[in-house]
Amino acid sequence: MLKWGISHLITATVVLLGVIHWNSTSYASQPPSMASPLADPSPYVLYFPVIQKASSPIQAPVLKWQNAGCYSSWCETGWYASPAVADLDDDGSSEVIGAMYSVFILDGADGTLVRRIDPAGDRSWPSVVVADRGKPPKIF
Repeated sequence: MLKWGISHLITATVVLLGVIHWNSTSYASQPPSMASPLADPSPYVLYFPVIQKASSPIQAPVLKWQNAGCYSSWCETGWYASPAVADLDDDGSSEVIGAMYSVFILDGADGTLVRRIDPAGDRSWPSVVVADRGKPPKIF
């Protein structure tokens, strides 16, 4: 059992297995996304920025995979938007879509990079939204 009395910051995409309980998310810029990006039906909590504060014991999480969005010279650590989970290519497996400076599409099963899109401007502030429009997926 872990007991966290101060804020902790993980600057990576993290998929946690199991249930996490905490008293406050007041330090987080966006709420977590709840989904099951893997083939099994286990509950997952998806975070792009993980900033949580807890004063009661929580069970240690099991890290399934992580993708930090790093380049050879620097890492994209200004993550302000919550990720989305969707099957973008209709292959029966979910992808995780997240935005910070770039928009990342990651394989939900193992976290490998499927595609990175570098939009004009600086960083992405709003959360990613995925909708079925009856047409091929489009990232705005």
